[in-house]
Amino acid sequence: MKSLLTVFLLLCLSTFSYGQLGLTAFPFTIHNSNVRSLSLGNATVSLQGIDGDYHVNPAGIGVSNIVQVKGMYERFGRGEHSIGLMGISYEVGRSSFGLSFRKLTQGGQILLEDRLRRIGRLAGEEHYISGVYNYRLSQGLRLGVGMNYMNANGSFSQAIATRLDKVEGFSFDIGAVYENSFKLNNRHILRTSFGFSLTDFGAGLEYHTNRSTDPLPTILKIGTGLAYESNREWKGFNLFDVSLMTNVSKLLSRKELRISGSDTSFVALPPFRQLIESWEAYEFFNGQQNVSVGLKDQLWYHVGIEVTFLSALSLRFGFENAAEIEEDFSYRSFGLGIDLYYINFDYAYLHVIEEGAFNRGYYRHGNHWSIRGRIPLNGKSERTLLELIF
Repeated sequence: MKSLLTVFLLLCLSTFSYGQLGLTAFPFTIHNSNVRSLSLGNATVSLQGIDGDYHVNPAGIGVSNIVQVKGMYERFGRGEHSIGLMGISYEVGRSSFGLSFRKLTQGGQILLEDRLRRIGRLAGEEHYISGVYNYRLSQGLRLGVGMNYMNANGSFSQAIATRLDKVEGFSFDIGAVYENSFKLNNRHILRTSFGFSLTDFGAGLEYHTNRSTDPLPTILKIGTGLAYESNREWKGFNLFDVSLMTNVSKLLSRKELRISGSDTSFVALPPFRQLIESWEAYEFFNGQQNVSVGLKDQLWYHVGIEVTFLSALSLRFGFENAAEIEEDFSYRSFGLGIDLYYINFDYAYLHVIEEGAFNRGYYRHGNHWSIRGRIPLNGKSERTLLELIF
């Protein structure tokens, strides 16, 4: 009887035994709340100056002698979910510091492609507090670290929807960004960049049930960028810049089935072991048959293009091609940016590619916006396009 039970679990519940995003703890930590990054297909791990949501890359924050304050709020799904974020960052000398607070209000689970996989809990709130530090080793190289505190109150099963199950934990981020520039001649500058980050690295938590541990959604991102800047000016403002960036990312999370006597549970692998074993192929039962997922089908690809005019007005285009099992997350995007130095507005429209994801009210489809303020502490007054209007 025990052998039959084991075989049944392996066949019918193996969806819960490996590393799909929907079965990790705190899966919404992958939700990028930086609207500029969203509009660029999340291909921004190699960019410096990405602020607010430090899960992009802890090495990427900071502008010299500038305090940056950012606020963001959005509703998603069919209006039953919302995310609010406040962040602040500051660079002094070679060091940059950042702090952000994010709150998720969840009114239900997000269904993925085959309706057997879900994201998050049925209802409740999740809170994320992130602290970041990075150090500029040289003119173009930064190294960063971050620590995140997470807690959740919410139900994970329809049968116990009135009960609140609390869970809390910590995760860690590391990252690096390197940027270099070349003068082609007096009127043309070429910039190259490279970046990587490992986010939400830590021990598993009892997120979905109190009988098993679920791995954190540890993400490895590697990317590069190429930017062209024209030194031609109009009324003292740079005429235009063009940037192309591309990233590859991979979920590094794994669970395994453990049997002890009559007890059966699914347990998150130790964090360092996940870094190694997450590169292997795995199988899961999709309700009809076992499906094998090789390495190439576990990778996410990201591409972004940004064109900036007069150092203030930006047009952005992006594409995110998610791993096969999370294909509902694939999207195309369009964005706008208005940078008046002291205040910055970013907008993004995301269009999910999978028709089924749209019909299920996929949570990132639609409009996203954010406002960021800058407070210069160096006593200098920067020129903005407003001077040409007023």
